[in-house]
Amino acid sequence: MQHKLDKLTALERIKLLFDEDTFVEIEGLVANKNSGVITGYGTINGRLVYAYSIDYNINGGAINKINSKKICNLIDMSGKMGAPLVQIYDSIGGELSENLNIFNCYGSIINRNAKLSGVIPQISLVCGSCTGLLALSAAMSDFTVMVKDQAEVYINDPEDIIESQGEYISIEMYGQSKHCSNIGNVQIVADNEKESINMVRKIVSYLPSNNIELSYSDLDVNENLSANIDNVVNEYNIDGIIEYLCDKESIIEINKDVSEKLRTFLGKIHGMTVGILANSDDNNGLTIKDLNKITKLVKVCDCFNISIISLVNCEGFIKNLEEEKNGILLEAAKALATISQASVPKVSLIYGTSYGAIYTMLAGKGISFDVVYAWPNSKICITKPDKLLKIVYRKEILSSEVPIKKEEEIIKDRINNITNPYSAAEEGYVDDIILPDETRARISNALEMLQSKREVNYPKKHGSILI
Repeated sequence: MQHKLDKLTALERIKLLFDEDTFVEIEGLVANKNSGVITGYGTINGRLVYAYSIDYNINGGAINKINSKKICNLIDMSGKMGAPLVQIYDSIGGELSENLNIFNCYGSIINRNAKLSGVIPQISLVCGSCTGLLALSAAMSDFTVMVKDQAEVYINDPEDIIESQGEYISIEMYGQSKHCSNIGNVQIVADNEKESINMVRKIVSYLPSNNIELSYSDLDVNENLSANIDNVVNEYNIDGIIEYLCDKESIIEINKDVSEKLRTFLGKIHGMTVGILANSDDNNGLTIKDLNKITKLVKVCDCFNISIISLVNCEGFIKNLEEEKNGILLEAAKALATISQASVPKVSLIYGTSYGAIYTMLAGKGISFDVVYAWPNSKICITKPDKLLKIVYRKEILSSEVPIKKEEEIIKDRINNITNPYSAAEEGYVDDIILPDETRARISNALEMLQSKREVNYPKKHGSILI
């Protein structure tokens, strides 16, 4: 059936996921090999990984007592061994004949997902339908990969929404890859199944096996020695800067379609995995979606001991009434708290402007960034510099014969003095002013120095800021 739909079978998917001839099936004889899920372990680039693949060919991959127990046993083993878990979804949902038992089937899986969150990497791959509580399980993963125009992720069926709203609704309007990637339900969309499986393999290779290990370092480094930073300095070309910083072909953009003003990446520098927060070239203010991206990546990096690099070129938060009404204050508080609480190495580079709260959030030593660098042409100020000058020199401006002309004169003559990065360096808010062509070496050296970083935290269950 799957091949007629141009889809791989559950077994084909799981064999492509693992290194050749390393997959070992667990509980393969359960229900006479008709349990509806394939579970087992193998290696990805030589490292132990556990995975399950829901089999659509058997009863549409419906979740029931038998296959949910197999899935739970596998997740438990993954947790005990401290090894990554890959979940491959292609299911019509729960088996209705289970009646109320289906609650326990889903609940036991989701409970394990939640308890092991931040303990082992959990990566979901959606190759077909993934609905209701199963969709919630997928969304709880550290990274979720979706196959374009083939996979579907949603909670409510279109028929239920139609009944509630009284208008025509199709799955294309909210459950397919375009929409899911735009709102962040999935982090990466792949063009086909083989590409999606390769992406999962790549992500696994960037992560440690568990939260005790240090971030994975690739000894077989492919450095990007051909990158030329001179071509991108004057244009604030963030793609060029990241290409220059990272090893060749090591960059993975996360939540690419959610927003463009703040971009998030996984990459490698001299073989060391790093998470990157990067303001876009146009220097626009951050939105709610941008802040959500920051929170998501920083939490994953902090869980798995992955160093964070912040590339800053931003004047502040977006000045928009709808964003204020929709809760940008709370989302900014979440992002700020997440960055502050992250105990992994954090290095910031101010390559453009950094005004007001943006310095505190994305570059501030007070918020616990370990090392802060700035390029010579960067600009740093406690608020927008023209606004600051108008306040500081208000009396002088108002007492002049032509206030507007005096205001323009003051701004022109003094704006460089109050935004000069050397002034911030003199006060200790920037560790060093570095040249663009030495950026990769300086950041790499800083990260290497910070790998033994340890912080003592107050005893508590968890913070309440994100409520």
